[in-house]
Amino acid sequence: MVVDVTQKGVYSTYTRGALSLFITIRCNPLISAANLSIQFGAKRLFENVSVTFGNGNRYGLIGANGCGKSTLMKILAGELEPGFGNVSVDPNARIGQLSQDQFAYEEYRVLDTVIMGYQRLWEVMQERDRLYSLPQMSDEDGMLVADLDYGKLHVYPGNYDEYMTAATQARERMYANNAKKKVKMVELQAFVSRFSANASKARQATSRARQLEKIELEDIKQSSRVSPYIRFEQDKPLRRIAVEATGISKGFDEGSLFENLDLTIEAGSRVAILGQNGIGKTTLARTLLQEIAADDAA
Repeated sequence: MVVDVTQKGVYSTYTRGALSLFITIRCNPLISAANLSIQFGAKRLFENVSVTFGNGNRYGLIGANGCGKSTLMKILAGELEPGFGNVSVDPNARIGQLSQDQFAYEEYRVLDTVIMGYQRLWEVMQERDRLYSLPQMSDEDGMLVADLDYGKLHVYPGNYDEYMTAATQARERMYANNAKKKVKMVELQAFVSRFSANASKARQATSRARQLEKIELEDIKQSSRVSPYIRFEQDKPLRRIAVEATGISKGFDEGSLFENLDLTIEAGSRVAILGQNGIGKTTLARTLLQEIAADDAA
């Protein structure tokens, strides 16, 4: 028998002629045995065996015929209870194993034989191969959608579009059924409130009250999905006023272009500066953009 422990596993191989057992531990899962003892009748196979397998090592278990190698492997794999002691397996480990008959796997590839140690994975691969072998594969044969939402897992046949249609219809039915129930509850409650004190219709009112108690609204949970969206982060704070100038003046040796100018431009505004050539339009724009300094500004 071979036992191979991966992050989710122990696979093992057995060599009959060499009478050896191999244990492969991958990643860091551990199998620990403490004070294992077992005997069959008067024959004691082993006593107080304590060992830890792990840290990515491969182990070879050797010994004479009948010394208890297979029995120890069965105990480690959980197939056999020891007479005394215990075995602990890391909770993140998954144990897979192959039988002790190497002739059972002669017709299989080595990879397939190893995968057989994890029965669930082997079944999935066989189903995959069956689907691929079909001359024509329908969506029902080859496609299922498992939807984990609303705190539950639901499996839908078909492709994604068919799943969306079926899931939407199912949720709409839930809302529709609850709406019908609410209407019925209002009608029953109105009858009970109106005739509960009426002696001639007291029995009918009691019957309606019982019907009302039996109606249960379906608990429709909120979806855990979050619709995708794009969000643009604005690092620079937005202000209503884009430009504000108070008492700015600018001139050159030839004279003043503008004096004591007050100007406010709101964000989003479009402003055109008009005037004759040389009057100072470009100078004003460059001053507002702070490319050149004003002579006076408040």
